Amino acid sequence: MIIAKWCNNRAKVNLIIDAFLLIQLMAMAGIGFLIKYILVPGEERNLLYGRDVELSFLGLTRHDWGKIHLWASISFLVLILLHIILHWKMIGCIFRQMFGAKKVRMAIACVLLVISVFLAASPFLVRPEVSEMPRKGLHQRFRESLPLAESENLPPETEDQKYSETAGTFPASVQTPDHEPEHESSLHEMEIYGYMTLEQVAEQFEVPVSSLCEKLCVPLSEAGQRISRLKRIYNFHTSEVKKYVLVIGGSY
Repeated sequence: MIIAKWCNNRAKVNLIIDAFLLIQLMAMAGIGFLIKYILVPGEERNLLYGRDVELSFLGLTRHDWGKIHLWASISFLVLILLHIILHWKMIGCIFRQMFGAKKVRMAIACVLLVISVFLAASPFLVRPEVSEMPRKGLHQRFRESLPLAESENLPPETEDQKYSETAGTFPASVQTPDHEPEHESSLHEMEIYGYMTLEQVAEQFEVPVSSLCEKLCVPLSEAGQRISRLKRIYNFHTSEVKKYVLVIGGSY
């Protein structure tokens, strides 16, 4: 009677775990689709909306959803391990039926264990490949963002139309009569994104992080937080960060 009751309860526990596993799997897939196709990253996002924007859903950016995806994956792993423990006798029985020799079973089990541990731990053992990204001018980005049929109708790009990395601006020959002032052009050219922190911005542009925080009315203790998060809390825009960097740097 006790055994029958235990088996009945265990079956219910297994069913609940399987239900949570299904929910976790669907949540992981949905968040992955959200990050990949909706909250698009970097230059792809700017080309899609035609300006420098920050995308979010439910007040969370793609990096925040990435953290949720990580924790969902960890909880999914925990449930899978619990599922295996509860079905261990059944797994062992089927394993013995498939492979009669004990040495073969031990070898296969060791190989599976090593592969599993390696796949889980490998991200902490490898070093990323670092390569410099070429800086492209606005004119070249505009041409590359056009459909092929439209870009073929444009006149070929001449040498004086190419972006000058040393000067940081386009030559006067390609500027329109109503071209922006030099500091406005510099604002557009500065590459500051929501996933960066104020500390990273200050280090990249060689300005004091304390001065930048003071201009944005952000506590210095929050300088290590991402700009996308600080924008929502302290109500400023990325363009203000760019402007104050120029002001502090003395080039505005």
